[in-house]
Amino acid sequence: MGQIFEIQEDGTILRGGSQPSKKTKIWLIVILLIIAGIIGIVYISNPKNGKVKHPKMEDVTMFPDREKVKNVINQYYTILKNNQYDKLDNLYAYNVNRYFGESNVRGASIKERTRKYEEDNLGIYEKNFNVRWNTFEIGVVVPLNDDRTDGNKASVSYILDYDLNCRKLGYKEFIIKMYIEINEDYKIVSIYEDIISRK
Repeated sequence: MGQIFEIQEDGTILRGGSQPSKKTKIWLIVILLIIAGIIGIVYISNPKNGKVKHPKMEDVTMFPDREKVKNVINQYYTILKNNQYDKLDNLYAYNVNRYFGESNVRGASIKERTRKYEEDNLGIYEKNFNVRWNTFEIGVVVPLNDDRTDGNKASVSYILDYDLNCRKLGYKEFIIKMYIEINEDYKIVSIYEDIISRK
């Protein structure tokens, strides 16, 4: 077998061994393509190169929105303070899983239940609510089963100072731990309390 000489464009003569096999050439091409692909991906995904637009935090909608949840709570106590029971329909979901000591309550029935309890049963003359926002905690409840009809819920807890003056009890002060679940439409689906103290 003789030697192979190769003449370059500039006129230099290279002396080498045998030519690389066809299989070796294919592997070299594959390796070069892989390297080029990796370099391209790294270049394109680098935000400094301006090729990929990353969303800003304000563009991303996250559930639960802390301020929207606080707004629901503020509306709730404003409605109760002003005896605007008809407006409770706007805050409750169609089906409420837990309403204090009851289960599976229709949201539309809550306004009348609340009115009867406060006016007919207790005879409230005056009431005040103060949410201790420094105790406000929020999390997300994700359904455990594959049935996603309920969707995610915001699970909220906080301490509430509640005082009232009424026919049945006279003047009372309560410190209450509140638990509320709010669905992705920002409607209340569960509400109950633990009384910490009363005077």
